[in-house]
Amino acid sequence: MAEWIYGRQSVREALRSERRVRKVLISTEGQGPEISQILDLAGRRGLSCERASLAMIGRVAQGNHQGVAALLDDIAPETFRNFLSGLPPGPGTFVCLLDDVQDPQNLGAVIRAAVCFGCAGVVIPKHHSAPLGAAVMKASSGALAHARVAEIANLGVALRDLHEAGFWVMGADAGAGSEPISKTEFRSPLAIVLGNEHRGIKPILKKLCDRLVSIPAMKDVASLNVSQAASVFFYEARLRGAGGRGSGPEEI
Repeated sequence: MAEWIYGRQSVREALRSERRVRKVLISTEGQGPEISQILDLAGRRGLSCERASLAMIGRVAQGNHQGVAALLDDIAPETFRNFLSGLPPGPGTFVCLLDDVQDPQNLGAVIRAAVCFGCAGVVIPKHHSAPLGAAVMKASSGALAHARVAEIANLGVALRDLHEAGFWVMGADAGAGSEPISKTEFRSPLAIVLGNEHRGIKPILKKLCDRLVSIPAMKDVASLNVSQAASVFFYEARLRGAGGRGSGPEEI
């Protein structure tokens, strides 16, 4: 189903991606390098951008649209079966599973980090997750247009299927029994499970992880939010994609 997305960077990245863009609206006042780039990208696709009033754009786009909106196809997540079958083979492949991340800002930021660090895709539960849509696209700064995102009713089933496909499953957990990330071996292919920043990963999913891993922090400092933690795990996964241990700081 088609959906309106908004914001200059979101629309620009959608036009740069392989996704189908049906229509682009630009405010009559819109000008400058960013607008010129959007016009150029649309022209390469054979799309003519329609000039519209800010009021009209505001009727189809929520939030801070910056005078730009686009009607985009295929924003819905793919099935997990299709996702799994299309994962790239070989060393260095890693994916992310998100448990109960319901804030669109957090989901968008995780997707942005995933694209930035070469994560092969993100898996979200059908329920108890922020829905993919314009808000997540905006929060991801348009990275959602380049990301593979799959949806499944039960993350436990996804983890079992990943195990059967040869994935090593690592769960992010700040508990006392977790191993510091600097001492952890990153095997490949790898699945990284991240939970709600207030409650963490559900106990039933922790039991399906091969290793629970923490990010050591200074004493008396609040823990990282889920998108910040994701960036650390994704960076380490990319850095040590062939397997191995890090040389980071010791646990405090």
